[in-house]
Amino acid sequence: MPTFFDERRPHDGLTYADYLDQWTAAAEAPLDGLDKRERKLLYYTRYNLERSQQVHAAYEPSPALQAVVAT
Repeated sequence: MPTFFDERRPHDGLTYADYLDQWTAAAEAPLDGLDKRERKLLYYTRYNLERSQQVHAAYEPSPALQAVVAT
């Protein structure tokens, strides 16, 4: 059985906090100088970040999930 999770993130990937920081920075980019397609993609980035923040604020993991993650 793989031990990936037992080793507590044994890779050089992003933490969740780093991921959110990068996403937020991308969403805060100025619209100046962007073509129509780039403006549309930035709009979706901002919209999806807002939706994600709403879900994050409202989500409460079940006690069972909290217990499993804590071990």
